Amino acid sequence: GHGEDGGLIVCEGYMDAIALTEAGFGHAVAPLGTALTEDQLALLWRVGPEPVLCFDGDRAGMGAAHRAIDRALPHLQPGRSLFFTLLPDGLDPDDVIRQRGRSEMETFLTNAVPLAQLLWERELAFDSVDTPERQAGLDQRLKTAAGQIKHSGVRAAYERDLRRRMNDYLWERRTRRNQSNTSTPLKSESKTAGLGLVARVIDNPNLVEAGGELLATANFPNADINAIRNAIFDLLDANQPLDRSAATAHLERLGRTRASKLLDEYPIAPPITADGPEGREWLIALEQYGASVGSDEDGAEHAEDDATASLSSWKRRHRRVAERRAMRARMNEAAEEADQN
Repeated sequence: GHGEDGGLIVCEGYMDAIALTEAGFGHAVAPLGTALTEDQLALLWRVGPEPVLCFDGDRAGMGAAHRAIDRALPHLQPGRSLFFTLLPDGLDPDDVIRQRGRSEMETFLTNAVPLAQLLWERELAFDSVDTPERQAGLDQRLKTAAGQIKHSGVRAAYERDLRRRMNDYLWERRTRRNQSNTSTPLKSESKTAGLGLVARVIDNPNLVEAGGELLATANFPNADINAIRNAIFDLLDANQPLDRSAATAHLERLGRTRASKLLDEYPIAPPITADGPEGREWLIALEQYGASVGSDEDGAEHAEDDATASLSSWKRRHRRVAERRAMRARMNEAAEEADQN
C-alpha cells in the first residue's frame, strides 16, 4: 500500500511523523517545517517511486500541497510521481490517530489521490467555466502545467489525461444542464463515471482484445452505463459490427432509451491503439471498476437456475466468470515472475 512499497509518507511536522511511526506506519518522515525542496524530492524518489504527501485539509495544507505539485512537475518520470492525502476538518495525522484510530488513518492513506487528479482539481477551482472564454482559460492553465514536465512521454500522458478530464467534465456539465428540467436529472458527476471508458471501446473495438476481461467484469455505478457495456458483448456474441449506430440501435431495441441517448451524446473518441500510451491509460482507468469475483460467480450460478434469464444474459454472465478467472490466473503468473526476477 501507499507508504510501504510505494515509498515514504511525508507529513508536515515531526510530531506527526512520530505518531505515524508509533501507530505502525514505519515509513513516515517530515521536512521539519520547510517546504519540500527539489533535493528532498529526489531523496524521496530514491526510497520509493510514489511517496504520499500528507497535509492538513485547511487552507495552509492545501497551499503546501499545491506548492509540492509545482515543485515536482518538472521532475516526473515514468513510474515516478506523488500521491496526496488531505485530511479533513483541519486535522493532522496525530489528531486522526488519537481521535479516530489507526484504521481511519490507514483509510486516508490508502485513498491518497494521484498528483494528476489534485492538479486538475486545483486548476478547475481557479475560475468558473461558464463561458467559452473561461473554458479556454482552463484549457490554457492545464496546458501550461503539463508543459512544465521535462520528460516528453510523461508530458504527453499528462496532456492526454488533463484533456480527457476537461472534456468529460464539460460534457457531464452540459448533460446536467440539459436534464435540469426533466424528472430524472443526474445528481452528480459520479452518476456517469465510466461512460467515457465504455464509449472508447465502441469507438475503438480493438480495445476489446486488450481489455475485454476487465470490461466484462467491471461494475459501473450507473445501470445505463452497465447496459451500454452489456450491449458491446451482445453485439460481439452475435458477430455483429461494433460501432455507435449498432450499439444505440441495440439499446433502443432493449428499451434502454436513456442509455442509448447517453451514448449518442457522448463525444466520439479519437483512434486509440491498445498497446499505445492511451490504450494503457484506458486499461488502468478501467481497473478501478473491477467487480468482486464472488459476486460474478454467484450471479452466474443464479443466472443458470433462473428460467426467466435471457440466453444472451446467461452467456454473458458465465463468460464474465470465465474471463475473471483467466485474468486472475494471469495476474498470479505475472506476480510470480516478478518475484523471481
